[in-house]
Amino acid sequence: MLRKRWLGLASLVLALVVGLAAVVDHHLKTTRIDRIELADWYCSHRGTRCGQPAWEPIERRWNERQLGYEIAVTLLVAFGAVILARSIRR
Repeated sequence: MLRKRWLGLASLVLALVVGLAAVVDHHLKTTRIDRIELADWYCSHRGTRCGQPAWEPIERRWNERQLGYEIAVTLLVAFGAVILARSIRR
């Protein structure tokens, strides 16, 4: 019974870690896109900083990863909650 509680808690902690990783990943994605958009402005208005990659593929890849993060967190929280609820009820 105690082992199941630890498993449930571990699942919830892992969900938190995955959620924090998603927040950091989103911040890094936003930073990259901001730099690219700034370089695009300089390229359009001053003719410098040209040749940057497009921001759209970065956003598309983020959207795919975000779905994975959301699924992982949802499953981990659901699993942890069910395990904890069963161990507490007994």
